[in-house]
Amino acid sequence: IIKRLDTSMNIPTMPPAAKFPDTGEPVGEYVGELLGVMVGLDVGLVVGSLDGIVVGFSVGIVVGFSVGLVVGLAVGFIVGLFVGLVVGSEVGLLVGFFVGLVVGS
Repeated sequence: IIKRLDTSMNIPTMPPAAKFPDTGEPVGEYVGELLGVMVGLDVGLVVGSLDGIVVGFSVGIVVGFSVGLVVGLAVGFIVGLFVGLVVGSEVGLLVGFFVGLVVGS
């Protein structure tokens, strides 16, 4: 009965999958894997490079700002120290000179 139903309904069947003659592996699986790898690689490169740009940019801003602050403070301190010493010694000489004149006289 089942055999007669199958033949009477005339359901088209899929042709057998193409296989490699040497390995017997289905061609469709092989092509599908290759396509999957290529598409995955392209998408991964695009998404990864975008993420890399965003993260690198953020980290660069933070690190650059921090380094700039530290270097700026250090340079400012050193320059300020030398300027303070020079100006202080000049002012000290002048003040000392006048005080010495007044007191001495």
